[in-house]
Amino acid sequence: MIIENPRHNRFLALMSQAEIASVIQTYKNRYCFLQSLKGIEAITIFKNHGPLSGCSLVHPHSQIVATPVVPYQIRRRADISREFFDVNGKCLHCTFIKKELKHQKRIVFETSHFLTFVPYAAPMPFVMLLLPKKHLASFDKISPNEIRDLALHLKVVLGKLYYGLDNPDFNYTIRCFPVKERGLEYFHWHIGIIPRLTQPAGFEIGSGIFINTMLPEKAARQLRNVKIPS
Repeated sequence: MIIENPRHNRFLALMSQAEIASVIQTYKNRYCFLQSLKGIEAITIFKNHGPLSGCSLVHPHSQIVATPVVPYQIRRRADISREFFDVNGKCLHCTFIKKELKHQKRIVFETSHFLTFVPYAAPMPFVMLLLPKKHLASFDKISPNEIRDLALHLKVVLGKLYYGLDNPDFNYTIRCFPVKERGLEYFHWHIGIIPRLTQPAGFEIGSGIFINTMLPEKAARQLRNVKIPS
């Protein structure tokens, strides 16, 4: 567990850029240490915020779990990225970035090193992907400048949720490649941000198909228009 701030109600959306950068640096430090251990196959960094996210502690915190196996979801994402690369000769997520920058309508926020957008087929309202613009397969390669830029990015994006959607419960996870396979051309680390505004119902649970009643362009526009206090 990573305690994000000494103050009990100092959520990430309310922290300074420097405070958030310190949290991200801690993520990187722990990630680098865990991947050096024998038998570690995958590392998952995640944050639960609010009871609907599965959070059981109120004090702001994140968690890191290292496992001796590669979870199915991570392996499946890797397989999809590999298949796309084999067919198209380029990274799937780099392709996302290029298309979203061209389209513009689904972008929520952009900084020098990162881009956040609502994906075209978002499973739930206001789900976002946050990606580094530079191709990197593994989070441990993030530079000091990128850490500072990511801190600003998270402050703004999470601030838009906090102020624009009344501090909703949410999860985010840093999606990285399996430890032994980092650095390859076809995978691009990223952060998935999932506000818990709706719950899967019988159809979603029974079919695996999600119904999202909000267009991604509308969700992105609503978040772009949220003003963050300085």
